[in-house]
Amino acid sequence: MLWRCFSRSSQTLAMISLWVATGYLVKEGKYRYGSLPTALPAAFMSAVSLTCILMAEEGFGLSSSVACPAGACFAAAMLAVYAVLFRRFRG
Repeated sequence: MLWRCFSRSSQTLAMISLWVATGYLVKEGKYRYGSLPTALPAAFMSAVSLTCILMAEEGFGLSSSVACPAGACFAAAMLAVYAVLFRRFRG
């Protein structure tokens, strides 16, 4: 059980770190699409992290038919927020 909790916390930390790096790159704005290489893995890690937390026995214990679409919707929502902020800081 300890290793499963460690893996979830590691995935969540990676997701947060990637989104923070993406936000920094968007705000810095030196390159037109310089934040895209961090935004795409961040969205993927968002889906993985939420799906894992929703499906885990120690988490919510939901079925994969509920957890997987929820993770995909969460990743899409995060990408939508990224797109809005990207446009906002670009002008």
